[in-house]
Amino acid sequence: MSNSVLSLTNHELFLVSCCEAGNDNAMIASWLLPATLAPSQPRLLLAASVSNLTTEMLRRRGSFAVQMLDSEQLGLLVRFGLYSGRDRNKWIADDGSDLRALRTPAGHALLAGGCGWADCTTAFELDLGDRLIVVADIGAQDIVLDREPLRKKDALTRLPPDQAVSLAKKALDDGERDAKLMRQAQGM
Repeated sequence: MSNSVLSLTNHELFLVSCCEAGNDNAMIASWLLPATLAPSQPRLLLAASVSNLTTEMLRRRGSFAVQMLDSEQLGLLVRFGLYSGRDRNKWIADDGSDLRALRTPAGHALLAGGCGWADCTTAFELDLGDRLIVVADIGAQDIVLDREPLRKKDALTRLPPDQAVSLAKKALDDGERDAKLMRQAQGM
């Protein structure tokens, strides 16, 4: 995407969490945006990897939470963006402490801090083969106005070099996987 107009974007980073049957998982998402101008019926649009455990859980549950990360939460990017919940409990810190600070009214886990959060209920889904496009109605939410959002490009420049390289490699590997999924979905 470096030769694309889209390479000029610097998206906010979100934690997308889902609790299903008492199990919590979460992922980092940068492809999340408002999906309506109607203030009385707020909606968002999320593009999520179909291969992600959190995506599978939110599809089954039909609801999830989003939490906009703040610029002080850089250290969470690797924990929730590099590793799979299939391999480790991302909510348990290296020192054994639980990172779940609170729960939304719908029961989804949230971190301490952040710029705000929203409970979301899936209204529509579109499976593109590699990505699931989710349009969700926003229910309960809370906004913290005095925090600066963590943005993708800014975060990658602030990470230690080894972590930035690991995330870049994962993005390349995911891109190769996604290209195969897209070809399969197109019957190629």
